[in-house]
Amino acid sequence: LIILTPLSAGVPAYLLARSQLERQAWERVNAARLATESLYDAALGRVIDLTTLLAERPTLRRLVADPDPNALKSYLVAFGAQSALAIIQYCAGDELLVAIGTETDLCGGAAASGVEFVDGRPVMLARGDVRDDDAPDTIGAVVAGLRLDGPFLAQLSANTGVDQSILTEEGVATISTLPPGDIIAKPGPDGRLVTAAGQPFFAAQFSLPGSGGGFQAEVALPVSDLMETAEAARRILIGGSVVVALAGAI
Repeated sequence: LIILTPLSAGVPAYLLARSQLERQAWERVNAARLATESLYDAALGRVIDLTTLLAERPTLRRLVADPDPNALKSYLVAFGAQSALAIIQYCAGDELLVAIGTETDLCGGAAASGVEFVDGRPVMLARGDVRDDDAPDTIGAVVAGLRLDGPFLAQLSANTGVDQSILTEEGVATISTLPPGDIIAKPGPDGRLVTAAGQPFFAAQFSLPGSGGGFQAEVALPVSDLMETAEAARRILIGGSVVVALAGAI
């Protein structure tokens, strides 16, 4: 009875405090998810705008008519360096004429905009029609893309304060800022409970824009400090109850 009395008072307080800490952590995860969604939308918007800008440039149309493809290639290389677009292709219909950044032919299958696998890695792509100066006829198309690679995710992580991953439809991480090692995930109250290299995280996912659900972005908040705080509180509760019990027994 002596040991149960402090426990009966302390356990509800401990559970309430732990629940509040976990709720605050999940709120941070949700805020990071929303911020990350906005950053991905902004990145896709930038790729679309740059692709449209390139497709509408008179210089591009002039070089397309040039019989020397090297002039067009040099121009696309320079545009890619200035715009940070890692992939640029010029297409005549479904035929690839010039490729920068990858030899994988994107002319036939590239959607208007969105995330696709290119060379085994996720890439944010956009497509822009090239039209004749004197007529609305389409004379070709530009496909351009931004690689969603390690540096991209590292910057995203720095901007949001959480770890970032890109997962396939099957849940396999193609790229991640999580600690290297085995990753174990299970459902949580508002997302996923992830353990990476022995470290606990609260995580949430959303579909990448234009991927049709084929790619998921995941944000993961490290909660080691929360778990340590909860464990310390549990030890204090048990230890205090034991001390009270011993004092009552004297």
